Amino acid sequence: MFLAGKNNILRTLSNFIAFASVLILFNGVSVAQEDLVMAGEPATVRVLSLHDCLEIAQVENISLKRTRLGFESSLLDRMKAESIFDPGFQAGFSGRHTSSGTGGDSNRIDLGMKFTFPTWDGGRWIFSFDQARADGTTTIGGASSNFTAYSTSLGLTYALPLLEGSGERINRIAVNRADLSVARSEAMISETMRSLRFGIIQTYINAVLAARAINVARLSLENAGNLVEEVQARINVGQLAPYEMLAARAGLAEREENLINAKASYKIALDSLKELIGLPLVDEIAIDTNSLSLVNIVVNVDDLFLQAQKSRPDLQELDIRISQARLDLLLAEDRRKASLLWNTSLGLSGEGDGYGDSISDLENFSWYTGLEYQIPLGGNRAAVADAQNAALNLENLELERTNYLRGLMRDIRAAVEELDNALLRIDVTLQGLEVQKVKIESERTRLSLGLITSRDMLEFDVQYASALLAYDRAIADAMLAVAKIEYLTDRNLLEDALVLGNIQNDRDD
Repeated sequence: MFLAGKNNILRTLSNFIAFASVLILFNGVSVAQEDLVMAGEPATVRVLSLHDCLEIAQVENISLKRTRLGFESSLLDRMKAESIFDPGFQAGFSGRHTSSGTGGDSNRIDLGMKFTFPTWDGGRWIFSFDQARADGTTTIGGASSNFTAYSTSLGLTYALPLLEGSGERINRIAVNRADLSVARSEAMISETMRSLRFGIIQTYINAVLAARAINVARLSLENAGNLVEEVQARINVGQLAPYEMLAARAGLAEREENLINAKASYKIALDSLKELIGLPLVDEIAIDTNSLSLVNIVVNVDDLFLQAQKSRPDLQELDIRISQARLDLLLAEDRRKASLLWNTSLGLSGEGDGYGDSISDLENFSWYTGLEYQIPLGGNRAAVADAQNAALNLENLELERTNYLRGLMRDIRAAVEELDNALLRIDVTLQGLEVQKVKIESERTRLSLGLITSRDMLEFDVQYASALLAYDRAIADAMLAVAKIEYLTDRNLLEDALVLGNIQNDRDD
């Protein structure tokens, strides 16, 4: 009996533990599911205008960040180039022991300091200060004696190149070149911003067109759906043959496929836009689909060309490279000269029983002057080759500039032609859109009277959708042409046009 009661207790306890385990497991699953729901909530969609995209890109675009880092690096290079003219200090401490075969030995301790002051003309001043202490024993005629001596010496030296490397103009080349590199880095930042702006405008407008294509595809799908219902109703009353439904449904399926493709194109356009402005691809964004605007601008090719020559950062960067090439040629020509260095120095020295006495006894005066001449026996061919290469590089850059200006004029003329063509197409496509609006209403009436088939009606619907997209494309092309002109001339021309008003209501009335 006791064993049976014990078994019942154990069975009850086991059931309780099993129930508790199931309860805990159930609660754990519930919490996990709740966490999944919280984590899977839809992210907030940011609606970005073109202005928003341009502002975000100023901070987040990777290429722009890297270009700015290049500018910081050029500042460091400039500091490094100027550091060769910084004063220098050198200190040394040494000890020496000498033993002679006659039984005498000596110890010497030297302490020296040297200050160097470079000059812009290639010379350098050197001030030296040395003190020494010597002690030991000497043996003369078998007699040994101890000695201790202190000495101090001061020196002033000036060295100046007279041929190669002489003059401030030559010795400042490295610094001047570094200054040009800083200016070149600034121009590259401006060029990156200019290219980035054009790329964002182009991508944004293409994304707007993709969004408009979705709207047109939806409208076309709605028309095809209405047509299916209308055809079915007329089949039911015997006005149309059943085979008409096949054509209507085929048109509906085609419109559904067009809508799917339009949505895919829009997603790709948004991803391209996010990549340009520097946002993660997983971010959800939307754009202002009403940002297509009519533009009204009068341009002159010659004025645009003059403006571009003044403000194009890539042209400024090319001019800076030409200036650097001229400095390189100047330096290469200087290195063709023979080396002639003039040195002169003055010195004072004294000795005494202590360091102070040796300084007080600075009565020994010395001076030195001399010339050092050096010339390669082979005619300095390496320097001659460097100079000729520098001259060829300069000539090549000048030809590149000439070719650049010709291409710039060609591109500006082409952009103006594109703008004129797009403005004409806006008027033409608007008239075509109005014609299609009237025509499709007329064809609906004819369809209701049985004068045309459902297949004919689908063709008219395709023509109307094409007219809508053609009108949008003409306006977008005009905006892109203005953006291209502002890219070519580095002038902000488009933003004012974008706030003139949208065409959403104008085209759908």
